[in-house]
Amino acid sequence: MSDDRREPPRQVGHFALLIFVGLLIVASLALSRRPPVLASLPHIAFVAEVPRHRHEDQLAAFAQVYGAFIPKTDWRPDVAVLLERDRPQAMARLRLGYWVRSWTFLGLPMFAVKEGGYTVYLDRPGHYRAVALGKTGEAELIKQTGSRFWGSWWPAYWRYCWGLLAPMAVGAWIWLELRWQARRRMAMGLI
Repeated sequence: MSDDRREPPRQVGHFALLIFVGLLIVASLALSRRPPVLASLPHIAFVAEVPRHRHEDQLAAFAQVYGAFIPKTDWRPDVAVLLERDRPQAMARLRLGYWVRSWTFLGLPMFAVKEGGYTVYLDRPGHYRAVALGKTGEAELIKQTGSRFWGSWWPAYWRYCWGLLAPMAVGAWIWLELRWQARRRMAMGLI
């Protein structure tokens, strides 16, 4: 009587998830300015375009001179200039945004939380020039633009949480590997 308990062939298809995670980390570290360690970074989440009115030019000049300088970490400066070369008129416009703080790990943006109020900002290659609004300025601009930041949070936040795909892929790999190990033990009669 022969014992037909042989180890089933190794399933390696789910290792593509680990390759995906590795490529995601390498690409993020190569193309962005996010640090490879756990870090907290300031950002401005886009809410709406500021409608044109007579004070826009003075406010844009004020933001350029006195606004806070916030470096963009999504792209390295040379990549940002290449990507934004065709939008000079869009970068000259004032935008309404919201202060957020994002956390990154291994160069991947993991999540973000709102940090402050609304701001008007100029979007430049590699950085923002932002001026915080007071309560009256917030109310007036929200009324003019008809936008609320938390009303449509997913499009704004996807930019700051897409790095969660990496831990989800690692979790899926662990689950698939444990399933294969259980099938292997059952086929070999170890269970």
